[in-house]
Amino acid sequence: MIKRFLNSTAARRLAWLTLVALTAGLVGPLAPSAEAQTAGRRAYFVPFTAAAGVDAEMPVRVGNATVDLLQRLTGDRRAKDPLAILPVVPGIDGAPTLSPTNPIVRRGLTEGVVTEAEIDAPPTTETEATDLARRLGLTHLITGYIDDYTETTAGDTATGELSYTIRVVEVPPPGAYHQPRVQPISGITTYRATEERERIMLRDIMTERASAEIVSKLIDLAEIMPEPQPEPVDPDAPKKKNNTGLYAALGALGVAAIIGIVLAVSGGGSSKDGAGKLRVSGVQAASEQDAVRVTWAQTAGAVGYNVYRRQVGNQPIISRRGPGRQASGGFTLLPNPQTNTVPTVVGGNRTSFIDTTAANAVIYEYGVAAVDAEGRPGPIATAQTGSQAGSNIGSAPQVTVTAGNSFVSLAWTPSSSFVSGYSVYRRAGGRPDTSTTTDRIATNLTGLSYDDTTARNGVTYTYIVQPFTTVGATKLVGNDSEPVSITPTAAAQPQAVRNVQAQADNLGFVEVTWQFNAEPVASYEILRARTGTVGRATTVTGRSPWTRSLPTDLASRAASSRANPRDARASRQTDLSGYSVVGTATASQNSFREGPLPNGVYTYAVRAVSVAGVRGPVGLSNAVTVIAPPAAPPGVTATGGDARVVLRWQAAAGSVAGYRVYRSSTPITAAMTGPATAPGITRVAEVPSNVRTYIDTTVTNNVTYYYVVTAVGPTGTESLFGKGTAPDTGVIATPHAAPTTITLTSDRQIMSGNGLQTAALVAKVVDETNAPVPGVEVVVVTDRGSFRSPLPAGASFVDTAQRQVRGLTDASGELALALISEVITAANQQVVANIQATAAELPAGARQVSTSISMQTSRPASLLLQPALVTLTADQASTANVNARVLDTLNQPVPDGHFTVSFTLGSDDGEIRRTGDITTYPFQRYPTAVSVPVTGGVATVIYRAGRVAKNVQLNAAVAGAPEVASSATIQLKPGAPTQVTFSAAGTTVNQVTIPVNGTQNVQVVVRDAQGNRVEAGVNVTFQTVPDGVVSAPATGVTSATGTIDLALSAGDAVGDAVITAAAGTTGQGQLTVRVR
Repeated sequence: MIKRFLNSTAARRLAWLTLVALTAGLVGPLAPSAEAQTAGRRAYFVPFTAAAGVDAEMPVRVGNATVDLLQRLTGDRRAKDPLAILPVVPGIDGAPTLSPTNPIVRRGLTEGVVTEAEIDAPPTTETEATDLARRLGLTHLITGYIDDYTETTAGDTATGELSYTIRVVEVPPPGAYHQPRVQPISGITTYRATEERERIMLRDIMTERASAEIVSKLIDLAEIMPEPQPEPVDPDAPKKKNNTGLYAALGALGVAAIIGIVLAVSGGGSSKDGAGKLRVSGVQAASEQDAVRVTWAQTAGAVGYNVYRRQVGNQPIISRRGPGRQASGGFTLLPNPQTNTVPTVVGGNRTSFIDTTAANAVIYEYGVAAVDAEGRPGPIATAQTGSQAGSNIGSAPQVTVTAGNSFVSLAWTPSSSFVSGYSVYRRAGGRPDTSTTTDRIATNLTGLSYDDTTARNGVTYTYIVQPFTTVGATKLVGNDSEPVSITPTAAAQPQAVRNVQAQADNLGFVEVTWQFNAEPVASYEILRARTGTVGRATTVTGRSPWTRSLPTDLASRAASSRANPRDARASRQTDLSGYSVVGTATASQNSFREGPLPNGVYTYAVRAVSVAGVRGPVGLSNAVTVIAPPAAPPGVTATGGDARVVLRWQAAAGSVAGYRVYRSSTPITAAMTGPATAPGITRVAEVPSNVRTYIDTTVTNNVTYYYVVTAVGPTGTESLFGKGTAPDTGVIATPHAAPTTITLTSDRQIMSGNGLQTAALVAKVVDETNAPVPGVEVVVVTDRGSFRSPLPAGASFVDTAQRQVRGLTDASGELALALISEVITAANQQVVANIQATAAELPAGARQVSTSISMQTSRPASLLLQPALVTLTADQASTANVNARVLDTLNQPVPDGHFTVSFTLGSDDGEIRRTGDITTYPFQRYPTAVSVPVTGGVATVIYRAGRVAKNVQLNAAVAGAPEVASSATIQLKPGAPTQVTFSAAGTTVNQVTIPVNGTQNVQVVVRDAQGNRVEAGVNVTFQTVPDGVVSAPATGVTSATGTIDLALSAGDAVGDAVITAAAGTTGQGQLTVRVR
């Protein structure tokens, strides 16, 4: 009876169910069943500190890793004592700070319970930090202290040991002032590194293990507590009994018992021909997401199926060892994934199997064999009997589309990391066909986006993205995406700007770049937000500051989880509170630069603006840290000596770590503001912050050099150039041989006291061989007058009165200056200007020389009108400037603002005005006198012509000194001819009568528009109509009186004729002649 039962179908089912149940019982208790929890504690987390002598890096490492792990485990259901934290971040310069974008901090600022100063420099001492935590509504304060950290090496083993003490301080609620309760947490973390890789990464391993221990204790999460290392085996110690082999044997015995039951059920033997008759048909394999599905037709008499797999075609891209047993023909038998036994599939009516162990981008051939009741497999269904090749290249892409103006943008999720590329299919008004190339608009795309710039507005398009992979010469197509449809329109919002990058330089400037939109846009808007203080540890790459202390694999996973080729930050709605527009760029620009900015962490956003004025979504940049450099060092000077140049400067404002000295052989122009903008400049020295003098001994005598100095901050930021008083060149120095003699010469000994005349002064320095010495500093001082600008290159005024000049001698050993006289107008007065030139480099007793120049009273001595003869047309419109030049006894112009010239006309023909009055006050007949002040030794008047052609006398005299006078003649001449008249016997006529065959003389008079007779030489033409009645000359020329004598001869017949006279372009007159 038992044997009959064991051979029954029920027994076989019971055996399989027992095996499945036992296996489930072994693994079931391992599944987590914690309830969802929320963090009830909120803690203010200050940076860890360390005992004296402990490497300063360790508290930063462990503190950062602890914060990162706590943040990643916030809300983890397994934590029995949840905890959320507000961390104080150690900044780049070591100062702590809080993030102003943190919701708790933002709420505190809005409610006024904290200040900006407290956010920029939050407290870290326990008392002050507890008070701030209370005001922010936090429940706890967490501090950490690294008591000790050591690394020792013995042979091939490196051992790290770290001891720590954590204080969890309960923050009393507002209004309660009892002594805070403190929960101390301490421990010692050790690790023995025996492999080379572990020894190299020992500090990273210690950081990870210590932070995991601390977090495990803080939130009561034992699952993350690092496993203790086994004690090292002492080969001389007595061996302990170990029951592991017994447990393994018992486990194997249990499995063997079940297998024995199965074998007993199946009869334990083999049939000569039973299993051979079980042939499988209809085998197929198809790719699914991260798996391959194998299907076949049900085989009569089978109680299960074995599934086999082998690689075909080329070598795989990635080789992965999977479970299975080697079978004939190169096939590997795949075990049951639940029981890890065979047959692969239990149950004769089961006709499918999902292979989740298939490696991506590998071509496999699958085979299936039926298993009979005795457990014996039949023949494998090979390629000739229906097996199919299958491949697994990942899931179907998830596609999103957005439309613009004649533009559609597609983005999709990756199918897998082994996909070679993607193809995009499009059809207007329907689903595209991906089985042909008719609807394919792009292929071999390696990225995760595509911009369709051939779309037409108003047309609805449907898109499908299809992945593919290439193995050798074989191209495998993956699963199509779901079709997505969209319609581009002219008024559509522009696409989000992509690949926005921000980079700060060491001068406090930020440059923002982005990728041009594929669609047409009108412009780009650039926005900026200050997202943190300079102490916040956000870097220019935007990487989380806490990943630096993670192990390499965790850090890489954290970085890859944020990577998105389409920049998903721009595709979702972005909160732009705190952002403001800081600039715009044209459609042809993809960069923007601004600065210098204050210290802080900044994030930029760029959005496109369409021609219709529609703004698109923003693309966000990485967070960029700006650390403003120190100010440029002031007071930079350079003094040349014998084969050396001595530089001095004053302390720069700001945090300074040192100074850098730069040198050039050409002027460092105003456009050269820093090293980056000064090609060819050479850094010759870098000195600490307490040194503000440098001697350059790498110079050559008689060669001119140009120097600047910069200040360097603690983080390497560098100031602009400090150029002293030479912004256009940099401070100048010329090393030289030792000078011995200085001379001072002037081109004149007496000057006019008009405040205008200059004397050329030259201070010259030579050596003992009388050779000129360039680059010697000379100071020139005068007690009267002043020196004129501009000064020679490298020279500067020492005082505001411009009576002291400091400069360097040029290549000729000279410093050339111009001395301007002072104003002296008192009668018969004379002063002496004493000028001294000093060169401190010269030997004592030879350093100073002097000269003197007399300055005498400047009063009017002569007046000259220029021009002395003026010719104008008598048209009441023509004008001319007449200058009265007033000179003193030295024939120099008199000083400005002290004298006036009175102008008068000898008659009322014309009028005069001051030059400044001509436009403000129009001429009115007839002002004939005006007074004009002398400026630059000249008084100028404007004369306007009268209407009568004649000579006019213009007189000028110095007011108060009538003896200083002069005059000019103005000739008023007739204008162009505009009138022609006829006269007979001195009377103007328009008609004369001549007897038949008689004669008569008439006079033609030509005048201008003012009635003035024209000058001699004006041509006049005559035309008689009709011919034959009277004869007259065809042309004539005016005499000096503006007339022409015209002889007329009558014909032999009675009649009338008209004579027309024409002069110039408008002058015309007529005379009627009657012959009787």
